[in-house]
Amino acid sequence: MDPISIALIAATTAGVTKIGEQAVVDSYNGLKGLIVQRFGAASKVARVVTELEEEPKSEATKALLAERLAGVQAARDLELTTAAEKLLAELEKQQTTREIVGQAATFVGDYNRIAQVRGSHNTVDLGNRRS
Repeated sequence: MDPISIALIAATTAGVTKIGEQAVVDSYNGLKGLIVQRFGAASKVARVVTELEEEPKSEATKALLAERLAGVQAARDLELTTAAEKLLAELEKQQTTREIVGQAATFVGDYNRIAQVRGSHNTVDLGNRRS
C-alpha cells in the first residue's frame, strides 16, 4: 500500500490546517514540499495534490492522486515515503484523525486492487463451453 497517497488523503480529509497541531501541519507541508522538489510545481503530481486540498472529499481526485503517484513510482523514493510515514504518525497521535487514516488506507488499498485488475492482461476460463 502506498503510504504517500494514504498520508495525503488522510491529511486533506482531516483538514490538515484545521487540526491545530503544528507537527501535523509541518509534516504535511514537508511532504508536499518534497513532491514539488522531486517532480516540479507544475507537475501532474503536484497539481493533483492541490486539487485534493481544494476538494478533499472527491473520490475521483483521490484515485487520480494514487494513479499519479504510482505513475512516477513515488513509493520507491525513500525520502518521500519517510516523510509520508512521519505525517501518518503525527495524524495517528490525534484522536480525531485515527479513523480518517484507516479510511484513507482502505481507499488506497481498494484503488490499488482495481488498478491491478484493470492493468492485467490475463484471461480467465470460466468454464463456459459452446456446444
